[in-house]
Amino acid sequence: MRFTISTLALVALLSIGCSRASSEKATAPSHEAEVIISSTEQFDNAISSKGFVLVDFWATWCPPCKIMNPIIAEIASEQADSLTVLKVDVDENNELAARYKIEAIPTFILFKDGKPIDMKVGAFSKDKALAWLDAHRG
Repeated sequence: MRFTISTLALVALLSIGCSRASSEKATAPSHEAEVIISSTEQFDNAISSKGFVLVDFWATWCPPCKIMNPIIAEIASEQADSLTVLKVDVDENNELAARYKIEAIPTFILFKDGKPIDMKVGAFSKDKALAWLDAHRG
């Protein structure tokens, strides 16, 4: 009986670990329409392009960021022809977070032709995100 209980406990622990890893993986930004920023130079090159660039300052441990990841991924996919979406992990790119004085995450900065034109902080619905973007794009 001990063997059976120990085996069941081990199986339960393994299944908890697997489902936890699966849920973390599902919330990580991985859409091909989003650009994951890994350096200041890459960021500077990406925002200097003509047109609109939405920068998402986020972190893997941030619950509101996890809520926003699929929303931002949908917007990136649906508007890939008119909007570039950059993902900046503040833990890996703290110099960029400091440059833009990011004090809370998620923080979204909208750039036009290389210049920041607006900032939005916190989680919000896809409809509100689209309304915010549309207000700036006319």
